[in-house]
Amino acid sequence: MKRAQIESLGYSLLALVLVVVFIQTIGVWRWLSEELGKTGSMLVPFLVAILLLIFVFVARLRKKEQSQFHWLYLVAALVLVGIALSLPDSRFPAKRIHVAEFMLLAFVLRRGFCRWSSGIPLIILTAATGIVLGAHDELIQGLHSERYFGHRDIVVDGLSAIAGALAGHGLRLYDTVPKREENWIAPPWWTLAAVAAGLIVFLYPLPGLREAPLPWWTLTPLLTAAFVWSVLDRTPRSTGDPASIAAWLVFVMAFYPVVTHTPVAIFQ
Repeated sequence: MKRAQIESLGYSLLALVLVVVFIQTIGVWRWLSEELGKTGSMLVPFLVAILLLIFVFVARLRKKEQSQFHWLYLVAALVLVGIALSLPDSRFPAKRIHVAEFMLLAFVLRRGFCRWSSGIPLIILTAATGIVLGAHDELIQGLHSERYFGHRDIVVDGLSAIAGALAGHGLRLYDTVPKREENWIAPPWWTLAAVAAGLIVFLYPLPGLREAPLPWWTLTPLLTAAFVWSVLDRTPRSTGDPASIAAWLVFVMAFYPVVTHTPVAIFQ
């Protein structure tokens, strides 16, 4: 296995582990809410998101001139950050920390994929994988005894991942990392559309299926997308290519309906 493949798989695994870690920080936010009060705990996510952007910007500024940044993408990222911070329910201010978390995940994914692609395609690959990880975040919360699944949070996670992907491009993060020598053939648009549709159709009905095992029919869109990807599309695959990583992160969501049929998990 070559370096580009090892890095894409390794950084994707790191991002998935970070999602699990982020979910376990609920205790930290409860402590902050008690110590800082409602107003103070509402401000913390804003400050964390801003500090993350400032830290990365200053770090890059030490290596590049300001004129070398893609300012339009940075402005777009800031706009999305503002929208994402405004969406969570005000009764649960800790939800806003997802913005900083998923921007960080986007930076991690960009590092993993930067040997495979660059420019707009790299933004799309990074953002798409971040959105899928956001769905995993909510699905894991659905199995957590003290958390719950929600569409709004997936939107927040997705916007934050897109903002991170745009900011990474705007700051030209990892642009100097050498690209892999072999050409990579991306899947056709209809295959990617099938995977995206399978994800959306799978997620859409879940809020109405709480407090019970998820019906077996919820597996249908995921299995259909996997069939299109694995059987109908004959595009040669490269181990660890970003599109395959994003697709398989969608397919393994079939785990969640299965586990709700065991005594250990109830979908919230």
